[in-house]
Amino acid sequence: MKVRTGFVSNSSSSSFVAYGVEFTTEEFIKLMKPQISEEDKKLIEDEFSEYIYGIDGRENLEIKLDYENDVVYVGISPFDFEDEETGKQFKERVQKSIKILTGKTLKCVPISVEIVN
Repeated sequence: MKVRTGFVSNSSSSSFVAYGVEFTTEEFIKLMKPQISEEDKKLIEDEFSEYIYGIDGRENLEIKLDYENDVVYVGISPFDFEDEETGKQFKERVQKSIKILTGKTLKCVPISVEIVN
């Protein structure tokens, strides 16, 4: 599997477009350690997502794991703008959701990743 950042164009790939943060898998597990049990640390992507969806206030937070490069992307798709929401309000909502998830205020950035199979 190859990861390409930037413009996503290949139809044989899966993509993740969001505003959020990027972690190594180890960083993500350390951040989540107070909330994740030892046995849950080896969760696959769907189970991590299911775990995140169970947290109140996470508001459309999505997760994508890149196993080959050992990276975890967490964010909210720009397609999930709410009616009448400004760009600033959207960014603040993402920041708040990630803080609820991790317990920390982290710098969010645009993420556009293409995972080529």
